[in-house]
Amino acid sequence: MQNIKLTPVLFLLTLSGAQVLAGTHETKIISKRVVENSKICDQNSEYTRLTGKECRVKKVRFETQNYSIKDQDDPSPFYGTLAYLGFETKSWADITKYAFVQRIRGCTYEVSKNEDGSISKRIGESIMHLGKKRIYVFPDWSNDATTKDPLYYGPLEEDAHLPGGRVSLYRWTPKLGVIDSKSTKDLYQMLTLKNKEKAKLSPSVFVTDSPSMAYMKGVDGTTFQNVSLEFQICLYDIKDIPLEVENDDAIAATPIVCHDWNSQFEYDFKKKDYINVPKKGLDPYCASQEPLNPADVFKREMQGK
Repeated sequence: MQNIKLTPVLFLLTLSGAQVLAGTHETKIISKRVVENSKICDQNSEYTRLTGKECRVKKVRFETQNYSIKDQDDPSPFYGTLAYLGFETKSWADITKYAFVQRIRGCTYEVSKNEDGSISKRIGESIMHLGKKRIYVFPDWSNDATTKDPLYYGPLEEDAHLPGGRVSLYRWTPKLGVIDSKSTKDLYQMLTLKNKEKAKLSPSVFVTDSPSMAYMKGVDGTTFQNVSLEFQICLYDIKDIPLEVENDDAIAATPIVCHDWNSQFEYDFKKKDYINVPKKGLDPYCASQEPLNPADVFKREMQGK
């Protein structure tokens, strides 16, 4: 789920894979994956063969990092995943013609160890999804969007007037893979430059995602948040992405390219630590839950379920 509350220290990682100390935060990279493709629009590409459309995307880059981050005052680390998803087009005229749509499946949930040694599980988080609040559980694949516009990282209504339209808040980068705030700018800012200025720069943009993190809740060491989320992000011709959807149906059009990634962290009470679970597949507990509304979460908590 797109999350604008990224901890600033994460941007200091610059997706380099190195351990970083920033202030009182200690960050460690657990694992890293990079996928880059510069042939997605070749004449023999699957997209070209299936659609017959001209494709002006020059390169795409997908990158994910699993990491832990700990403040000196925290009793235990937080665990999470940072995803970077970017593309470069053949010209600046093409940069606003493409956009991402992301799908999500899974959930976040609390696990607690009872006095008798048994383990209890409970869904606890709520999020904005397609313009409404809902419980953070997706037993089936759903569009990962906070508004009814399924386009990933689309602007809010108050930002709709910005240059670049639906991708105005995508982040421009001088080179795919570079994400630090000093080197990058919002795309709408770059589109105000004169053509001579832009001609010297690469027409490249990216978005990031940092889903909910796994961590110890409270200080007694009995309750922890687990994360079991799967994602599929696809790049589309923006004309193929509807302005609004009412349900979780997938986009009917053919994507240019897709990339699967996940964020999986489970607390192991025997090891007394989190384990990264690089597996594919829906967590059985997430699959058994219904996407209840937030009021039902409150009722569950009051009833101790």
